[in-house]
Order: sequence, then structure tokens, then C-alpha cells
Amino acid sequence: MFEEKVTVNLQHERVYNLLLDYLNEHNIKEVELISSSKHSYIELKHGLTDIVKISILPKKEKSDILFNFNFIRYIIPFTIFLIISLSILFYVIYTGKPLTHGVIHGISIATPIGQIYRHIKGVQKLFREKTSDYFRGVESAASLTQDGS
Repeated sequence: MFEEKVTVNLQHERVYNLLLDYLNEHNIKEVELISSSKHSYIELKHGLTDIVKISILPKKEKSDILFNFNFIRYIIPFTIFLIISLSILFYVIYTGKPLTHGVIHGISIATPIGQIYRHIKGVQKLFREKTSDYFRGVESAASLTQDGS
């Protein structure tokens, strides 16, 4: 549904092990490991409701880390709220109630939309930036080690 991709200049087995260690050390707050599969898949719970599925895909000497975010626990209640809100808004318009009722109701619909959008983008950005920064450091250390050999 919502995806982010980070490319790393390391082989996928190493990326998997490093990422699993990084996540187990709680470097990203409110993360709980749900399951993992040798060298290719990690599933996490973030916060109370977010599910993050991570696939590590080999790509010659590089690896792609694919984050698949599942925000269904936000989207279903929000959809129900939206349907009810739109029904009320159409009722207000249909019955000829004063326009202020429709405007106030429109604002009450828009506020949760903005909050959910910010939450989704914030979680995506958190995982993308934290893992990118971490693996940039690992890649840098690896290149220094190779240069020193």
C-alpha cells in the first residue's frame, strides 16, 4: 500500500543481519519485532497500530531494502468516519440548514484527514531516514576498512 525503498551498497545477507541488530537495539522508538525470515524478510509493529514489512532484495553487490507500511488500522475507521461525516454534510445541505453548519462540518472532516496524512508520511520518513543514515555510516566504515587494508 505505502512503500519506501532504500538502496544499500552491501550484500543482502549482511544488510539483513545489520538491520535486524539495529532494530533489536531499539534505534527506532516503539518498534517491536513480529517475525523474520533468514536474510530476506522482517515484520515489525510500530507504535500501537502500524505494521511495517521489510524485504531485503539482492541486487548484484547492492541490496534494496523495501519498506511496506500497512496503515489499514487507520484507514478503515477513517473511511467509516468519512462516510458518516459526508452523510451528515449532505443531510445538512439537503435540509437547507444554515451554511455555517456545513462549513463547520467540512472542517471537522478535514482535520482528521490532515492528521492521518502527517502520521503516514512521518512514519515513512522516520524509517527511510534512520535506515539510510545507519547504512551510510556502515558503508563509510566498510570503505575505510578496505582502504586501510
